[in-house]
Amino acid sequence: MKKHTGHFYRFLLVYAVFSLLMLSLYIPGYLYVESRNEENLLLRLQAQLEHGVSDLNRTISAMDNIVDLTTNEKSFRVFKYANPDDYIDLLQISNLPYLLSRMCTPHDLVVDAGLLFESGYMITRTASYTPATGHTFYEHFSCDTWPEAEWRNMIQVSSRTILPVAEYSSRKTGSYAAITYVSPWSKDGTRSVNCFFATLRLDAIANAMLDRSLSKEECYIQASLPNGVQLFALGTEPQGKHRILSSSADGNVRVDVSIPERVFSQQLTQVRRLLTLCSMALVAMAAVAVLLFAYRSSKPIDRFLGKAVSLLDHERPDTPSRCSGQAGEKSRLPRIPRLSDDLNHLLGGIRDMRLSMENYAAAMEQNQQLVRAHIFDKAARQGLYAPEETALFASVFPNFPESYRLALMRFRISPSNAPGNTLIELLSRLDQTVYAQMLEPDTILMLLSGDASDEKTEVWMRSLLDSLAASIPVALSVVVGDACHGPEHLIKAYQQIQYVWCEPEDGNTLRMVSGKMLAQERTVLPLSMLDLQAIYNALNLSNASAAETVLANCRNALFSNEESGMYCRQCYAMLANAIAQLKMENPTKLNAIVIPCYDHANRREIFSDAFPDCFRQICEVMKMTREDRVCNATEKILAYIDENLYNPDLYVDMVLERFSLSAPTLQKLVRNASGQTFSAYVETKRLTRAYEMLSQTEESVETVSRLCGFGSRNAFYKAFKRRFGIPPSDVPKKSEIGGKNFT
Repeated sequence: MKKHTGHFYRFLLVYAVFSLLMLSLYIPGYLYVESRNEENLLLRLQAQLEHGVSDLNRTISAMDNIVDLTTNEKSFRVFKYANPDDYIDLLQISNLPYLLSRMCTPHDLVVDAGLLFESGYMITRTASYTPATGHTFYEHFSCDTWPEAEWRNMIQVSSRTILPVAEYSSRKTGSYAAITYVSPWSKDGTRSVNCFFATLRLDAIANAMLDRSLSKEECYIQASLPNGVQLFALGTEPQGKHRILSSSADGNVRVDVSIPERVFSQQLTQVRRLLTLCSMALVAMAAVAVLLFAYRSSKPIDRFLGKAVSLLDHERPDTPSRCSGQAGEKSRLPRIPRLSDDLNHLLGGIRDMRLSMENYAAAMEQNQQLVRAHIFDKAARQGLYAPEETALFASVFPNFPESYRLALMRFRISPSNAPGNTLIELLSRLDQTVYAQMLEPDTILMLLSGDASDEKTEVWMRSLLDSLAASIPVALSVVVGDACHGPEHLIKAYQQIQYVWCEPEDGNTLRMVSGKMLAQERTVLPLSMLDLQAIYNALNLSNASAAETVLANCRNALFSNEESGMYCRQCYAMLANAIAQLKMENPTKLNAIVIPCYDHANRREIFSDAFPDCFRQICEVMKMTREDRVCNATEKILAYIDENLYNPDLYVDMVLERFSLSAPTLQKLVRNASGQTFSAYVETKRLTRAYEMLSQTEESVETVSRLCGFGSRNAFYKAFKRRFGIPPSDVPKKSEIGGKNFT
């Protein structure tokens, strides 16, 4: 029977060769799935890097805006003049950290920020430090890398720059590593001893640039300025094989991330395990199938040969040993015990593997959708300028149409009705829809094939609205733009339709937009930046009528056109931002002022009633505030004059430079307080003091003239005689006149 069992091995060899040929076809599929997963991982890591660099560039631009804002802000302007202890009260200084913190709060990368002045004042987000309080630099904020004097010298720059990484410590945040944004705090851009600085925490920057699956210790991050100066290097520089991800060249900072190949391979470990499990399952199935088919194929031949041998043994009874030998050989035929149980276990493992592969495919599809949404939003809102962005767009939209149209679909939503996802699913199934994306909770942006004419597109869109209305009971409005060509014109196509407002009413609404139609309509907002500045200045000066006049002109232009919904929203946002700026500049005074809320249904009442009422409230508060400031300023000016009567250089220019006032304003304040001009008031005070000193002391006329600020003895004689009718030498002592007052 050894020859009989040879049939099993022959069949086993044939089926094994056939199964190996079939398994060889699986290798290209394995390599393709692994390469696609590697590409998607690179896209995800690159997108996260670009997002982090964009956050860093936006933070640097925001710091530039804060420098301009604080330079022109009235509350900070007093620090441009020397010796601020004489006229800045500590209550006013204590409010400045609150304003600075409000400006820096939206930016998560900023840890400490502040203004450092030559006079010793320092204002940060948490406190203000003055020489009078005895606070020193190191008690609240310090640079551990450089000494205080060297650090102060480094941040006194002539233009905005970013210093390399350094160690800082503060009472609130402890020790941390950060790069330092510094800018001269001056209007003319020259080197200034007064400067603005902000520390951007290094670990927060790294967390924003790296994917959550990567750690800062495994990767090597290098950041440098456009001129090649390195800002920081984080992590350990890889020695072996590694991959480098680089940010785009646009912006203030360029970042390179080196990822070791072993770390990159770890990100693919789960997929490789799934693929390996699949390979093992296929090999196991092939092995079981080969054994089963070989056994089943050799069984009939072995059975036939066994019967033949038994017949021969029956004819020759003198050979029992051969029968027993046959039984022994037959017992050694290959058998597979518990085959059904093994197959059930194998099928269960295959089902589990199929579910894991389906979950992985769903996650990959979701990641691909996020990349598509990000690059399409970039192309429509900002445009594609870098070659890397154009290549990424071509890879995620390989079948982008040569001719296309953009359409905005708006709909009303309620807490119980949010059909956005359902609409996107229905629109994505249409042949004419290339891509659909949710811009806002009530707006969908669609990319349509633009091969059809305007008339056919309008007919198709109306039939689509009718079919959608039958399946989803919600009012829809659609704005469709002109046909465009090429992805580089996406930004132009989006700008064509973004300001066209088509409000969904009770029924569906469709509006076709063309370049000729937009040229005939109003394409400029009725509220310009000059008008907005005029309203801002009028509110600052408590001139409500002037602000309401500009608002009335804007209101008349807005509602002269029925299709003014988008313009109303834009003008409302501009006015609300102007009021918010005023509230930020006067937080204690205007805190109770409420900015009107936008409601598209009642937009006329907002511009005709709500905003004028808000303007009048602001003007009343600003008027009361201005009167208090005038009183305080007058008292400080008169006190300053009394303290400097001995100075012969006490002229108008000296006071103007001290208090940052104009000459007419100074003359007006002094006249309202004393009824005299500035020169007459100063002369009267000096002569009064001179008379008192001559009548009450033994000082000579020359000494009194010098102590009272007169430049020459002749000028003192003439002024004194003109005022009192007697020369200074004839002034009687107080004991001689019995206390008579000649002033």
